[in-house]
Amino acid sequence: MKNGFFCKGDRIKLFDMPSNDPHGFKNGDTGTVDEDRSTCPFVLMDKDGKLHCFESENLALILRKNLPDPEGWIDWNGGTCPVPHATAVAIRRADGVILDHRVAGELTWNGSIYPEWEIVAYRILTAALIAPQLDIREHTGGSVSYYGIELADGTKVQCNDVIKALNMTYAEGNVFKAVWRIAAARQGKSKRGYDDALYDAEKVVFFGSDMIDAAKAAK
Repeated sequence: MKNGFFCKGDRIKLFDMPSNDPHGFKNGDTGTVDEDRSTCPFVLMDKDGKLHCFESENLALILRKNLPDPEGWIDWNGGTCPVPHATAVAIRRADGVILDHRVAGELTWNGSIYPEWEIVAYRILTAALIAPQLDIREHTGGSVSYYGIELADGTKVQCNDVIKALNMTYAEGNVFKAVWRIAAARQGKSKRGYDDALYDAEKVVFFGSDMIDAAKAAK
């Protein structure tokens, strides 16, 4: 895009990069333009999450992120969360599924362990769209009610008590809590903004991999 004009939010891809680039960047690496500038803009690179200045000749424009279509959808090609984390959004996945009324900061924006679940577009929801779906569930980083259950005999059990009693490892505890949240959500017990088990299912896979490595190492 020689002598072109870059806008903040533009998604770019590197090309014609030298093999000995001091930062280790190579052709095909992507990032997001951080300023409006006619030449050599600063770019927030996905590879290391830092700002770098590049010659305009090495930047190819992928798309302009901040230009929604007539229905409000904005194409997405990966990277850091494009809006403030508390923003309510709808997303479209690579498999065509649309997930509505999501909290931006709780989503995985830079790829997924399952390619079909990757975000390919998003839409910022207005107050009018959110109001009918007002969510009054708990929203806190502390202890919340969905981590506690009452058994048929009246015994009350807390998730963390089970983890401590069984002396679970860090990975085991994370898997257990993720499965607990998924099951509790099916009974209507969940944190505000939690209406999809994808995030916790991915945590089960991630920490499950650590458990497999630990089990192999113990042999």
